[in-house]
Amino acid sequence: MTWPTLRLLASLKNGWTDKYHEALVARSAWSEMPAFTKLGHPAIQACQDFSDNPASDKYEEHKGSTRTAGYKVIEARDTSKGPAWRTAMIKMHGTTWGVFADTHDKFHASAPNAFKRKEYLEPSEDDLAIREIKLTEDETYAAIENWQRDLVRTMLDVFREAYLLEGSEGDEVTKPLPEPPADLLPDGVDGLNASITLTVMRESEEDSSFDEAHKEQDDAIELGVSFEPWKVDEVLKDLILSAVLPVIDPDEERWTKDAGYYSKNGDLCFSYFISVARASQLIYSAESDEQTDEAPKEPQATQSAHYVVRNEVVASVVEKRAIRSVCGFWFVSSRVPEGFPICEECIDALPEASAVHRFLRQRTSGSAG
Repeated sequence: MTWPTLRLLASLKNGWTDKYHEALVARSAWSEMPAFTKLGHPAIQACQDFSDNPASDKYEEHKGSTRTAGYKVIEARDTSKGPAWRTAMIKMHGTTWGVFADTHDKFHASAPNAFKRKEYLEPSEDDLAIREIKLTEDETYAAIENWQRDLVRTMLDVFREAYLLEGSEGDEVTKPLPEPPADLLPDGVDGLNASITLTVMRESEEDSSFDEAHKEQDDAIELGVSFEPWKVDEVLKDLILSAVLPVIDPDEERWTKDAGYYSKNGDLCFSYFISVARASQLIYSAESDEQTDEAPKEPQATQSAHYVVRNEVVASVVEKRAIRSVCGFWFVSSRVPEGFPICEECIDALPEASAVHRFLRQRTSGSAG
């Protein structure tokens, strides 16, 4: 990663892709910012993979700035759409720093001139101090993200097991939830010891064709999260629910606090109706764990419901990014595509031995066995 100096951030008066980040920088609200390396400006993002890929053609020594500074200065090229940015990077204090940026039509003249006062560009004591603080924050954020990824995977496993049980009514599966980072637990508490239970009430088992099984037949499900209340504050509860609930339905309006209730034994419960089409999507995601290395592409509007692998569901919930379907379509999962047909190309890509086929055969045969 490449750390932007405070002076570089203050100099970026335009070009921001994230207006909230821009506002935080404008009022020097350093403590409220995300990781500096994730700030929404192309001049910052242009240099973030330098340490992992220094031989990329987007990086090369900037000879004019190097001559002026007396040490090596690397130029990073922004390759995003629109007016391109260039960022000058230097290695100092064991870290790569972004210290100067300008648009491509000005950079070659402005950068060498800026390095005439290299002591002004070099990282200050404040930069070093804030970097240490942000690194600690980054480690915490990374630990929380990894925990939420495990929560999503657990939810998918629970869902798949509950739906593929032999019975037809009241199918219930309980699994322990992954333990959160220790920093999130109250003092003196070693573990959360929470669990999640999914109960499926199948409303319809009428004979139907394979294609008709994808229509909007609804099953009732009940989701329960069990924990000891004294161990869980509102922050921890929200982190759990914001990872678990969107697996079933990514539309946050469906999961308001009013939608939940507490059972007699103190579990936090949510009731929901889910279509056979949505159930088949989640079963496929739970059983398909291959890694997709393709970089996210521009999402498109879709009139179909797509199958996606497990890692894409995780990315959708935790990273809030566009995801890739089995058929190669990129889209944003912001709501359950109710009434949409399942994409035929996704169905064609399913292996015959998949749990989705077994699930749909159970639903179309009129029996659960």
